[in-house]
Amino acid sequence: MDLVSILLLISTVGITIVFIIFYNIFKNKKNKKYFAFISKQAAEQGCKISEFEHENSFIIGIDYDSQFVFFYDTRNQSKININLSEIQQCKVNHLTRSIGSGKNIHSTTDRVELIFVHKDRKKTDIILECYNSNYSTQLANELIIADKWLTIITNELKK
Repeated sequence: MDLVSILLLISTVGITIVFIIFYNIFKNKKNKKYFAFISKQAAEQGCKISEFEHENSFIIGIDYDSQFVFFYDTRNQSKININLSEIQQCKVNHLTRSIGSGKNIHSTTDRVELIFVHKDRKKTDIILECYNSNYSTQLANELIIADKWLTIITNELKK
């Protein structure tokens, strides 16, 4: 290898490393902001966040000790606090529709929701909207996150 190739390789690796470092710093600041926000919501109920996650339009967290789930919808700034002792089950609602005709039929996701069914049948189900195609054109990790939290919540409901 000649000197120019070596210098070009070193500068490319250096720029990539700097980019990764800045990306991680930005991501950590964003995570701290979301954690502080959902922690404040939990503190209003006398709870402490054990685990949380955020995506484009929502933040979700849980306090394992008090059995509370906290949800914040960033689109309309609505807070929902769910006492798991009042919940019978949780399920994921993945609403899809087919587009096209003949051999060109494709499925598209319209909504992804976590639905909490109350033990008391007189109370309505609590719906946490993780994704809605009316507000976002691209489905990111919302379905994966909904499935992950379904597992977390179902495990807590078994306790």
